Amino acid sequence: MNPDSLGNFLEEKIISSRVAAVKGSYAERTALECKNMAESYLCDGRTFSRSGDDVNAAASFTYALGWLDAGRFIGFIEVDEKYFNESGDEIFITPGLDEHLNEKTGRYERMLTSALDSVKSGPDAESPMYKASEEIIRKAEYHLNSGEGFLNRNMTVNALAEYSYGYGWLDCGVRAGIIIILKNRGLFTV
Repeated sequence: MNPDSLGNFLEEKIISSRVAAVKGSYAERTALECKNMAESYLCDGRTFSRSGDDVNAAASFTYALGWLDAGRFIGFIEVDEKYFNESGDEIFITPGLDEHLNEKTGRYERMLTSALDSVKSGPDAESPMYKASEEIIRKAEYHLNSGEGFLNRNMTVNALAEYSYGYGWLDCGVRAGIIIILKNRGLFTV
């Protein structure tokens, strides 16, 4: 697997996705923002890929996939729920980008850790959306831990992909209004 295959997977997911909210509603507006984020990061990833920056391409594509999958989980977007790397295959990038990869991966690990320490579930504990917000936070934590596991196996690109994907989930939850930012607002897309 390489960043281009991640981009192709993302593009297919975007093309097959559909907004699943009432036209003109706030839910539709939020769904469109989720889809627009995915489309924007697909474009960014393609630009990075064309310029030879596989590190940022992989991060962009997997961040966008996090947005789409979280949007599906919340119920805003109808899209295939297939995970981008169900088999755990190693993601390969162009040789010679190790310094850039290590810097970005370390930074994203720190950012996701800080972001998780900066949020809490937003809805009332008796609301069904409370459980959704808790699950989104758990998903982000899972992908943080998964990234650390990949780092321990010297699969740094996979670690970066996991951090980016988990961050996409968290940002989508914040944008959807079901996760509250307590501090470090600059870490989030709001």
